[in-house]
Amino acid sequence: RPATPPKSPFSPARAASWSPVPAPGQTAAVEQYRRLAAALIQAQVEHGVKVVLIASSVAGEGKSLTAANLAVTLARSYHRETLIVDADQRAPSQHEIFHVENTRGLSDWVRGSDDARAATVQLFPGLTLLTAGRPTSDPMAGLTSARMKDLLREASAAFDFVVVDAPPANLVPDAGILAPLVDTAVLVIKAGSTPHAAIERAIATLGRERILGTVLNLADKTSA
Repeated sequence: RPATPPKSPFSPARAASWSPVPAPGQTAAVEQYRRLAAALIQAQVEHGVKVVLIASSVAGEGKSLTAANLAVTLARSYHRETLIVDADQRAPSQHEIFHVENTRGLSDWVRGSDDARAATVQLFPGLTLLTAGRPTSDPMAGLTSARMKDLLREASAAFDFVVVDAPPANLVPDAGILAPLVDTAVLVIKAGSTPHAAIERAIATLGRERILGTVLNLADKTSA
């Protein structure tokens, strides 16, 4: 008799009215995100990469916006079924970027019962969001739980790409806990701002061998 397929941890995604329309004057930025997405697709072809962590050294470097734009690009420009997970439960922002509610999300899933489902939002066809859920100052138990590992494993099976927005690597231990659960990582660096020592600490936390590359955010194109 055929085995019963495992139940998905995701509840049917509720629809949102968000529309991926680039802001005026952002053509160059859109092309850079397409290059980053293309690098991920190549890494998938060569190494089976599916789950990517977006991290930064400290707060304010633009890693959440980078995660959002990368997910949009994978879904819209490359037609990959993409899930973005807001794993920054201390200071979540993906629900603000995409203008959706954050009443239920990742924190509720990791604290839920065995038959609970993760509540997702379909932003547009091809892009789904799992918000952070209720903010917490102590997400460690959830991030280290078997439910977190199960979620990423099931997400990897259900989607072409999973983009995980992680907290800053040097401020809290969360990114270091998440890093072993993903296939690769991208480190966002704010141009002319992030100290070299902070970058090195973040690389050590994530694991140099796990980092696919870096994103230099807010760089001045006129500088040498």
